[in-house]
Amino acid sequence: MNAPLPLAIAASALAAEGFRWPAPPYFEFVREQDRLDWADSLLTFRDGTKASGRVRSFVPDQALLSLRPDGAGEPVMVAFSDLVKLQLRRPVELRREVVSSAASESETLCPPENQPFRIELESGEIFQGVTLGYVSALCGLFLYLPQANGSIVRCFVPAHAAKICSIYAPIGQILINQRAVSPEAVGAALDLQATMRMQRFDRFLALSTSSEELSGELPASGTHRRRMPPLGETRGPRIATMESPNANAVMEKLRGISQLKLVPPNATAVDIGAAPRTHHGVAANAAIEVRGASPGKSRGRGTPRAAGSMPRADAAVQALISRLAAESGNQDIAEQQAARSDSALVTLVNRIILDAVQQQASDIHIEANMGPKTTRVRFRKDGMLVNYLELPSQFRNAVVSRIKIMSQLDITERRKPQDGKIDFSRFAPMKVELRVATVPTTSGLEDVVMRVLEASGPVPLDELGLETGGLHSIKRLISKPHGLFLVCGPTGSGKTTTLHSLLAFLNTAERKIWTAEDPIEITQPGLRQVQVHPKIGWTFAAAMRSFMRADPDVIMVGEMRDTETAKIGIEASLTGHPVLSTLHTNSAAESIVRLLDLGMDPFNFADALLGVLAQRLTKRLCPECKSGYVPAPAELEQLLQEYCNDAPMDARKQMQTWTERYGDGHGSITLFRAEGCEHCDHSGYLGRIGLHELLVTDQATKRLIQSRAPVAEVKSAATIAGLRTLRQDGIEKVLQGLTDVRQVNAVCS
Repeated sequence: MNAPLPLAIAASALAAEGFRWPAPPYFEFVREQDRLDWADSLLTFRDGTKASGRVRSFVPDQALLSLRPDGAGEPVMVAFSDLVKLQLRRPVELRREVVSSAASESETLCPPENQPFRIELESGEIFQGVTLGYVSALCGLFLYLPQANGSIVRCFVPAHAAKICSIYAPIGQILINQRAVSPEAVGAALDLQATMRMQRFDRFLALSTSSEELSGELPASGTHRRRMPPLGETRGPRIATMESPNANAVMEKLRGISQLKLVPPNATAVDIGAAPRTHHGVAANAAIEVRGASPGKSRGRGTPRAAGSMPRADAAVQALISRLAAESGNQDIAEQQAARSDSALVTLVNRIILDAVQQQASDIHIEANMGPKTTRVRFRKDGMLVNYLELPSQFRNAVVSRIKIMSQLDITERRKPQDGKIDFSRFAPMKVELRVATVPTTSGLEDVVMRVLEASGPVPLDELGLETGGLHSIKRLISKPHGLFLVCGPTGSGKTTTLHSLLAFLNTAERKIWTAEDPIEITQPGLRQVQVHPKIGWTFAAAMRSFMRADPDVIMVGEMRDTETAKIGIEASLTGHPVLSTLHTNSAAESIVRLLDLGMDPFNFADALLGVLAQRLTKRLCPECKSGYVPAPAELEQLLQEYCNDAPMDARKQMQTWTERYGDGHGSITLFRAEGCEHCDHSGYLGRIGLHELLVTDQATKRLIQSRAPVAEVKSAATIAGLRTLRQDGIEKVLQGLTDVRQVNAVCS
């Protein structure tokens, strides 16, 4: 869930008149307080977690509500994008709406009171039952669940959460029941509809050579959310296709917004997904899936980019910037454009995000400068920042404001940092989430950093780049019936990817695996994955306590951030559960000392710990252009010296081992250097590869833990027992031709 909004916005939202929950069609609430009293509520979040409390405000225009969780003091703001369902659990009473004397009862068309519904939520859950009518709005769907005593319970499903929605109130049957038409007429109409559905979708596309003219008239927020891409126009009405042309309320909303006459030919979900997306900032040739990425790998975390990667910013983006600059007359762009869903500024921001996803960037950096200096936009790719775009100075405030609006932050607050997130599927047909951080800089300016998160599957454990002996040791350790296994490294070193590779190895039909994560970046069928929400008290520690009561076979906690989480993890590992987690430390030996410094009991910790895997990510040489060479004796000697400095070993024997393993049979070893080609943006590197350091806790290590030995002693004992350090693993990968010494030194110095 998003962080609470600033107090100014929260206070204004709470002070506003309470939202008047709509009554179902042809009914009204018996008492006025039934429209305003929001006592007991149950919220279901996208990750399956639930929270109960009092909803104090409901603001559809801002896609926000205010919740005071049970047992908490202050209310927090919750974004609709975090929810899949809201239920107001107190039943309320209804009565039929008074019919105007000008219309007789026979002239009033009333739907059947109880209508079965079935909604497939984006989480995969099926929400079904019976509703006493429904109200469809741009923000979502309002349902009314009848109770045995004649009252109803109110439910709300946000627009993004309803993947497929069916409410069985066939208009044909209603008309027959009301004797408005004959059954034969309805049958003929259904036959015609079936015939039309058999026609090719491109027949409708042929009505216009281009739908760009409609991009400003049909706003992205409505068309993307409702999956209604504009196709073109005939001499009369515009064409906007949709999966359910009978959803009259949706079509009427869009007609009201656009002030156009729209007709909705039917199309399948596949057809709609393949329709041109050049409007609203989505290029017609933009790939929704990230092309060239290995399955399950996160962008910028060991994933090779597609061959022939995209240019930094294409001509269409530059043309859009020129147009905006001309419209503004070299004056600051009005921030009102940031709130308009159909403005060119919105299209520009969308396109920046889309290009970052397509170029497989892990982060987007927007850096504003003083005076007339341009605002720089950079992407982090393969761990390195590269320039993407230079924006004119008059764009800086409006661009930041647009990002704040998308992430539901306070656009008026520029003096202190803010954190939020963007569900980009609300703005374009792409399943991507961005974590947003704004940081105030000089002269009232702000920088923005957006971390790009996209749900993906796990990388097979055998493809992580672990050396054979270490791989077998890890499989043996995590297969034990209990114990603690840690993965450590700095931010962005691929710890989450490794954890999910370990879980994929353990993920069998015989095991129940619970995970607590923040955020959930990689998904796996079979895992029970939980997103923590610290603002409502749903922390890593609280999640682990719940897991212990839910019959787990394996537990994974995203990070041992505090003493409480670490203690619960150790206790769980000692009571018969394998526990996997991460730490932000620089080496395997440091992880042990760090947990002791957090106050862990050394004897329990020594008994629980199975092993620690430290790791880094370094750039991989581009396989298309790397060139081999025979190093000078001095260079090879320097490499040998660096390798042997980390452990007591015979240098001559080690050189003999290298010659036998990597030599050409004549005593020569070939190394490789970066060159550069179009496949790697002429950088010489493409993707990243992991460097690993595995510490296995033997009896000597356990005794050192119990005596609280310093890092140097723990590392010395581990190297004697066979530990291969990060630098040594990196040098081995240099000899294998996967990277070069400069990149290894950059991450292991």
